[in-house]
Amino acid sequence: MEDLLADGSAGRLCGFDVSSLAQALDLVLGDEPTRKSMGQQAEALVRQFEYSQAIEVYANGLRRLAGKEERSI
Repeated sequence: MEDLLADGSAGRLCGFDVSSLAQALDLVLGDEPTRKSMGQQAEALVRQFEYSQAIEVYANGLRRLAGKEERSI
């Protein structure tokens, strides 16, 4: 999970124990500016996995292999 989510940027990483989860939830739920910032960063992070974005990246990779110009959808 660390390779997808940097702790503290778009969310909090925590252990599977109750104490670790409670600490992470307390930090996020108790700090509105941090919670909003994390939400915005998480939204930007997941957008790269949307179907249209993934297809565009794939299509541009094929265009590069074919020696053609990349383009935006």
